[in-house]
Amino acid sequence: MKKFVFVLLAVVLLSFLTSLYLYPVLPDKFVSHWSTDFSTGTFHANGFTSKFLGAFLLPLISLIFIVLYFLLPVFDPLKSNYKKFESYYNGFFLVLFLFFYYIHLLSLLANLGYSINFVYCLIPAIAILFYCCGILVENSKRNYFVGVRTPWALHSDVVWDKTNKRGGFLFKILSLICLIGLFLGNYAFILLLIACFLFLAYILYYSYSEFKKLKNN
Repeated sequence: MKKFVFVLLAVVLLSFLTSLYLYPVLPDKFVSHWSTDFSTGTFHANGFTSKFLGAFLLPLISLIFIVLYFLLPVFDPLKSNYKKFESYYNGFFLVLFLFFYYIHLLSLLANLGYSINFVYCLIPAIAILFYCCGILVENSKRNYFVGVRTPWALHSDVVWDKTNKRGGFLFKILSLICLIGLFLGNYAFILLLIACFLFLAYILYYSYSEFKKLKNN
């Protein structure tokens, strides 16, 4: 795991180098937020920040996540279980850091005047992130930071495995819902929000019911 930190650092370094290379030609008034009209597919800048912050905020956030990547297994009372899903843990963080770099690159290009359709660029990337999160969750072992950590799952390895297998499947379903959102316009976010709420309620019920079954046997 410690060696893998250098892989993540390489992605972060690439992000910093990209910002440094483009910094001289970036506008002083950096667009940090766009409003989106899904019905027309148009975007309007409605949030601004300094050039320095716009160019280096995401790379700096990535550095913070490297610290989290390294420290989560260190401070977890069940740290020994991380070895059982280490490859999935590493793989998810790599995808997450590539996602950060992708978002960062889109923002830089948009501020350089390139026409970016953020809906069609971001939704597939978010769908991939959800899917990879599903893979991580369904392969995680009992711990206090990664996975579907209901009180009943934390109480039992059996309940944990069942809860997180089901939770991982739900994350994969969310990735498909994200992709469907490409065709739903203004209703895409509402659909995703409803799905998240329903899935959360379901996984809590499912985890509790599996705990009760185990306790009654």
